[in-house]
This record gives sequence, structure tokens and C-alpha cells, in this order.
Amino acid sequence: MTGPVAIIATGELFGGAERHILGLADFLRRRDLDPRILLFSAGELADRCRDENLPVDVLQLSSAYDLAGPRRLGAWMAQHGLRVAHVHGYKATVNAALAPGRFGMVATLHGQGEPTWRKPTAYLKDRIYRTLEVLACRKLSAAVCFVTADLQQRHGAAYGSLRLATVHNGIEPMDAAAFPQRPDGLVDGRLHALMLGRLSAVKGITFMLEAMARLESGHPWQLTLAGDGPLRRDLEAQAARLGIADRVTFLGFRRDPHALLAHGDLLVMSSLHEGLPYTLLEAMSLGRPTLASDVGGLAEVLRHDETGLLVPVGDVGGFAAALDRLGRDGELRRSLGESSAREQRRAYTLEAMGEGYLQAYEAVAGARR
Repeated sequence: MTGPVAIIATGELFGGAERHILGLADFLRRRDLDPRILLFSAGELADRCRDENLPVDVLQLSSAYDLAGPRRLGAWMAQHGLRVAHVHGYKATVNAALAPGRFGMVATLHGQGEPTWRKPTAYLKDRIYRTLEVLACRKLSAAVCFVTADLQQRHGAAYGSLRLATVHNGIEPMDAAAFPQRPDGLVDGRLHALMLGRLSAVKGITFMLEAMARLESGHPWQLTLAGDGPLRRDLEAQAARLGIADRVTFLGFRRDPHALLAHGDLLVMSSLHEGLPYTLLEAMSLGRPTLASDVGGLAEVLRHDETGLLVPVGDVGGFAAALDRLGRDGELRRSLGESSAREQRRAYTLEAMGEGYLQAYEAVAGARR
């Protein structure tokens, strides 16, 4: 296809979807497709776009529900001559669907949302948002891309006859040697099991704290959490109650996750569900083994005992046994890490991801023509 592509998202937080946007924009720029990024918030993603000299604008809205949003978005698309909008998240999707103008839309579904069935109000909001997202995609006959086959299987039927595709996330290969300096916060003389990301219920961190408590006191693992979130105080209190506060480090938000992975010994993802986390792909590329819940994109990407170890969701005993095994077997950690690095370079590259989206762009651009 020819012509620039608009990438639209809220930009409120910085996580996997935001890493996806940065990587994809870089790929498109190298293909001379002149991507332009439109965000609803001037946050971390906007800053990183500017750091990487990516053209980014922030829509000036009073809130995410500002009724002027669609009009301003449409005017921005027309101003820059944009004919394809790639949207991320229901707010971006709905605003694009209501915007004036004629353009094609590609929507990416990164995950299935927080588990909210115990909270009726939150559950109802989640259902409403997802329904609006589906209706918006249908209105513009969007191409809908899922980052895992698991997500497409779970949610694809809601989109009816729209064009659907699984486009796995991908990254450029990484080399641990590019991070020679040991980052602050890693305790000397310990093996580091890393958990990177927002400290929220969906990450299943409580399971890992309980698993750490089942290991003997002299075990070499140090659980190191890099990230912040609403559960930090509760998790710190839980570690103290379990008597493992000295074996758990809370680093807070860090801007050097790759250095932490390069100098760590294991990535742990005890999540209740996941799409396809960039942290997983980065750990694989850096040759670090992963211990993960057997769920969603984690189970789709990792092969048990070959590129990582998988444990049933919430199985504290299983996580404890896996930690014990990995702590005692350095050769296992090495072989899992080497196999996962090969797998990332084979199947989860930025080039493969970019080509998948180019096909989606061409499909919606052709339909509009």
C-alpha cells in the first residue's frame, strides 16, 4: 500500500500496547509509510515517541468522553491526508468510528481485560465498552487483528463477518551484551526471579509470594518486582506476613527493564490471563528462561520444558516446585533460555508482525477505494 498510516490510542499508561505502537511505528517508518501517532493523553508514550523522533500529536480533550473528540479526530485525519487508522483500545476505536471523513480502520485487540466478574459494576462497564468497540468496528467494516490465536478464538465471533486475523507481537532481536552495566536494585549473591509490570490483581503476584514462602529459607531465589500499581502496599504487607520480606524486592517503576532482564536469571509471569506480553518476548530474545501460568498467550508461545516452564493458573505448589527445580539446575536455566532465544528469532520478529499489519492496511484501504 501507499500513503501514511494513523496510529491512534489513549496513551494513558505505558505497557504492552504502547510498546507495540512504538515498534510498529518504527517498522512503518522504515517502509516509508510515514506513520503519524495520535494520543488522548500526554504521558509516557508521547514522551517516548518524541525521543524516537516519531511524529505524535495529542488530541486536546476535556476527557476521554468529550463529544468533540470524533470531530477533532476527523479533522486531524483530513489535515494529514490519512486514509487508514490503526486503533488500539475501545476509546480510540469508538472515536474513530464516529469521526467524519472516509478512511479504513484496523483494530488490534491486545487482551481480554481485567477479571471483573466479582465486581458487578466493573463487569458491566467492561461489557459495555467491549460492545461499543465491536459496534464501532462493524460500522467501519474494520479489519480486526488479535495478538494471539487464543484471543481470536475467544472474541472473534462477536465481530461477525469482518476480516479477522491473528498477528503475533514481534520485536527486533536483543543481545544481553548490550547491557553490560548491572542495574541498581539487584541483590548480590542471589538468583533473581523477575516480575516486570503493573502490580495489579491480574498478574497473580500473590501466588508467587506464597510460592516463595514454601521454599526453604536458604534457597537462592530473590523475587524482584519492577513496577508500581494499586496493590503495592498489600503485596508488601503479604510478604511481611509470610516472613519473606528479605527475599522480595520492590523496585517501583523502572525505565531500564531490558537491563534488569539481561542481568536477571528468570522471568516469572504467574498471571490469571495474558495476551502476548512484550516482556515475555524480550526475555526470550535475551536468552532468559520463563516460568509462567499455562494460560492465554503464555501457553501459546512457550513450550513446556523446551522454551520455559508452565504451571496451572494459581497452582502455588506447582510454582514453588518449579522455582526449586530451576534454582537447583543451572543447566536447565541455560538450555531453556537458549531455546527461547532461538524461538523468538524464528517466530516473533518485528518484520513478521509488520508484514501482518501491512496486509490488514491494504485490505481496508482497498475496500475504501
